[in-house]
Amino acid sequence: MADADGNEKGCCEKFSDGVAGFFNFLYNKESGLVLGRTGKSWAKIGFFYLIFYGFLAGFFSGMLAVFLTTLNDPDTGAGPKLTQFVENQPGLTRIGKLGTLGYNKTAGSNDIEGYVESVKQFVEKFDKSPKCKDAPKNSSEGGMPENTDCYFDTAKLKECQPSQLAKTMENDFPCIYIRMNKVYGWVPKSNDGNGYLKLKCIEEGVKVFPEGGFQISGFPFRGQNKFELPFVAVKFNRTQHSEVRCYLEGKDIKLSESYVPYRAYGRIKID
Repeated sequence: MADADGNEKGCCEKFSDGVAGFFNFLYNKESGLVLGRTGKSWAKIGFFYLIFYGFLAGFFSGMLAVFLTTLNDPDTGAGPKLTQFVENQPGLTRIGKLGTLGYNKTAGSNDIEGYVESVKQFVEKFDKSPKCKDAPKNSSEGGMPENTDCYFDTAKLKECQPSQLAKTMENDFPCIYIRMNKVYGWVPKSNDGNGYLKLKCIEEGVKVFPEGGFQISGFPFRGQNKFELPFVAVKFNRTQHSEVRCYLEGKDIKLSESYVPYRAYGRIKID
């Protein structure tokens, strides 16, 4: 860059011109512009953003107030006003980690040992008293009485009790344990009044324990700390079935059309 006389400017002169130009941009004494804008222009911009951010703050406050209306004071013991799952549309999930049914059945294999251990840890949660008693035949099946908790009797798993699990898996008869998502205050009803919500599997030769399905007297979930609903075990011959599809069968139970886990409710596929 050269000056008015055509002489090349040095580095210091170029730097000085640059600094002077920057400060002139910040505030131009001749025109009175600040950052290239007049005071009136800055006032308009400031007023716009004051209104804009004021609206955002009001919107956020309103949404937060609406959300807080869905909560109850925990000191009252009341349940949530908004729940993730819907009555009569419970999701079904597997207990324990057995990646696929293609596990290594060799005695003492890591596949079997790891699975048995995960099941034992879950079943230990039910090692408490009192045990849930079956509802009388054709009763109203109202579930557990108010302010009373009972625990699922894991002896009802019969052949699929953890103590027998390793042996059955080595013989190609895995037991897969199924539980239901917790729906606050919901007590399912059976079709025949036998005190169980039936889990029915489509494939032949599949056994479910307890034989009736989910024990209704172990419901509902009322927000109890570390509470677990009754669960079931599904036993089948791995050499005959590459997958097993099961669904709930009870009064007013609704089923999804899909078996895809994140879409399904009332159905589950074991593969």
